[in-house]
Amino acid sequence: MKKHTSELVAGKWYVYTLMLDGVVVYVGQSVNILTRMGCHSNQKEFTGAEYFPCDGKKEANNLEAELIVKHKPPQNTLVPRNDIFKSKSSVLSEIEAILVSAYDRVVPPYVIEYRHTKKSRILHGRETLAKVCKIVIKEIEEKFIKN
Repeated sequence: MKKHTSELVAGKWYVYTLMLDGVVVYVGQSVNILTRMGCHSNQKEFTGAEYFPCDGKKEANNLEAELIVKHKPPQNTLVPRNDIFKSKSSVLSEIEAILVSAYDRVVPPYVIEYRHTKKSRILHGRETLAKVCKIVIKEIEEKFIKN
């Protein structure tokens, strides 16, 4: 992570930390850092700032998230959408999608439609749940753990 030491440039992505007595109290990002810092000077209490230039929004999102997780600044409530860290609601949405997909693979629509005929075998209770859980665990491991 390269700290910015020269003049700030409008139109370039930066991640910045606002500090109060040497403690990081807020982490943010902006492509127009001069305007953003002007807004913060009227809205937030801080005694210093550090700036980190980034090559685009994706890098800024990743660095901002990393710094929020590292410093846990009291004025940040959300981690931005990024490639490294995921918000709780984002993880829950992805798990829900995995559950729906797993259920659909175990109990295909035609089984539900014809469940009262002898042509189809329906998985019931524990058997269905066990199959769904195995699929879900495998996909959660692939998506969130084995990266």
